[in-house]
Amino acid sequence: MEGLADRYGPDFGRRSPLGEAEKAFVKEKLAEDRSWTATSLAEAVNERFGLKVNRESMRVCLLGMGYSWQRQRYVPVKTPSAEVLDKATKTLDELKKSEEGEITLKYLDEAGFSLSLPLSYTWSPPNHPLRVPKHWGNAGRINLIGTLSCHKGTQTLEYQILAGRSTSEQVEIYLESLAQQAQQRRIPVTVVLDNAGFHKAKRIKKHLARWQQMGLTLWFQPPYSPHFNRIETVWKRLKGFLLPRRCYNSRSQLLDALNAALKLLGAIEIAQT
Repeated sequence: MEGLADRYGPDFGRRSPLGEAEKAFVKEKLAEDRSWTATSLAEAVNERFGLKVNRESMRVCLLGMGYSWQRQRYVPVKTPSAEVLDKATKTLDELKKSEEGEITLKYLDEAGFSLSLPLSYTWSPPNHPLRVPKHWGNAGRINLIGTLSCHKGTQTLEYQILAGRSTSEQVEIYLESLAQQAQQRRIPVTVVLDNAGFHKAKRIKKHLARWQQMGLTLWFQPPYSPHFNRIETVWKRLKGFLLPRRCYNSRSQLLDALNAALKLLGAIEIAQT
């Protein structure tokens, strides 16, 4: 009991030791463009107001104020103008309406999987976090190109495993497969994709007219607007939840895990033409 009291301090379990001025100060600090821990916030409050708030008391205060401990997220450095976003949103909304029967809407993007995947959260014993070995470099990396195909309320993930990194040649091969698919099924296809250089290369542009005659049209989303592409959510789920291990010892081991995860998603591998 004595050790427990020492660990949490005399303020633990009591009502918040922060008044309105201190809470306003904490909110101001949390609005800054930097990371804050309960310890660093407690130190800042103590320095500013001459208090003796400890880490656990600050943590309780933060929870009471509605804050939570979360992983930071990346966002685009730049954003398109409101006019560009509004126009793109209206166009995509019209495409989604057509998806109910007139066309098939496919969201295209590439994804890479390394032997060491980004760390995630997991339940662990106290003071014993799961330790994950780290592989450096691109050895064993597997790259995919895929589309989330949407038609009449049904969504299907399609993919090809790439030989090496993503290139305009790989994109050309994949889009050619989709064009032939559209021609065979006689259902027009619109592909939503970003403005990556290998999506707009000369070897892609030279096929645009022919692909359109076959029933395949490309629609490029606005720059710095990944939220327009619904397949991003699928890649996030695949990497974060369906590949629970964060480290693999070989490419073959990673490939087995990736194939099992794709199977769980009901994904269909697109044959190369």
